[in-house]
Amino acid sequence: MDEEVVVSCDQLLKWDAPKRKQTVFKAKLGRLIVTNARVVFLSTGSNDLTMGKFVAGATGLHSVGLRSSSTDHLDASALGAEGSLEIPLPAVSDVWVKGMFKALTIAYDLGAGEQHATFAPKNGPIPGGESWVQVINDAKAQYLAAMGGQ
Repeated sequence: MDEEVVVSCDQLLKWDAPKRKQTVFKAKLGRLIVTNARVVFLSTGSNDLTMGKFVAGATGLHSVGLRSSSTDHLDASALGAEGSLEIPLPAVSDVWVKGMFKALTIAYDLGAGEQHATFAPKNGPIPGGESWVQVINDAKAQYLAAMGGQ
């Protein structure tokens, strides 16, 4: 089976937790991709606050302080960056959009017990909201059916 992208979204932050956190300092900025075989987060390796942007924001130059770093350049080589994540669809145990900020959370098990990854833009809900839940669940069901229901 050839791998094909089903949906993707740039400029998302990832938290390693079952819900979105208030701070972006520990979050990683990147691109979330769902294919017909896996869920991938290509990380920039950092959050979107560089020291220069943080200082600029603190000094009152808010137009500089609020800019986000680009994720347009990310490709498969970003899987080696801190915060990147690759989840085969059969490892996805649950997925939901919930909370005041409507963040997407994926529960998964890669053999070390259940873990969670939560995705959202810095300010606001994940674009497409509940459609991500349906896309991931449909992709997993189709993948399992293609593999003979394993």
